Amino acid sequence: MNIMIALIPAISWGLQPLFAKWLGGRLSNQILGVGMGAMIVGSGVYLSISPEKISFGSFMLSLLSGLFFLVGQLGQLRALKMIGVTQMMLISVASQLIISDLSQLIFNGFNGVSGLILVLVSILMIGAIFILAFRDLKSTRNKFLQALVIIFFSSFSFNLYFSISNVINTGNFSFYFPQMVGVFISAIVYVLLTNPKSFVQKKSWYNVIIGLLISVSTIGYLFLDKLYDQKINYLISAVAVVITMMGGMIVFHEVEQRRLKYFLLSGGLFALGSILLSLY
Repeated sequence: MNIMIALIPAISWGLQPLFAKWLGGRLSNQILGVGMGAMIVGSGVYLSISPEKISFGSFMLSLLSGLFFLVGQLGQLRALKMIGVTQMMLISVASQLIISDLSQLIFNGFNGVSGLILVLVSILMIGAIFILAFRDLKSTRNKFLQALVIIFFSSFSFNLYFSISNVINTGNFSFYFPQMVGVFISAIVYVLLTNPKSFVQKKSWYNVIIGLLISVSTIGYLFLDKLYDQKINYLISAVAVVITMMGGMIVFHEVEQRRLKYFLLSGGLFALGSILLSLY
């Protein structure tokens, strides 16, 4: 049952890049959609669970974490336009796992077989990235390297968001609504500075779907991470990668080499199986 619940944010996260590429639009359209979707989900959570009041300091910290979240999402969406969903998702998840692994190693250390499995999963994903880097998937080496830098910075921003969330998360999710307010305000400011016409363009409203998917995956992750700690992070990452890779290969035909398809799918399924075993 716990694994089934974990699949909700995993599927949402995996579908988000596919919808982003399918819906299209400018980066400003997508960011505005993210902001509006975040506000909708944040308001829904606030009205449904009636969270307790939080201090002014926690409220401002929650707003700030929303800014970090939007910066991370901005980098992901920009990289997606540069190199496609398959490469973007692999780099994104691997970079976040690397940062998470390092944090875990520094502060807590790894324990037993589960820790070794998680490290092997990260190494496997990193290996897949380098194969993609040297096998042209409709993107040049320069674009790949630029996207690599952008995604690592965005992953660091995501890590700041989740770190702040873990600090202020007391279990009642009173921090989540102000976080989504921070995402919404940051999105509005970004659109005003880059392309104000996005407010009246249909593509912005279509891209609310992206914001809904991202917000659902985020609230699901924060809930599960509080209960199960780091292992759930890997489970969600592995499922999301498999979904996005299959979509990129089948729907958008981003990977043409048959051997590379088999390698990526086999690697993703191996990672998923390893993580499922580590949960027991």
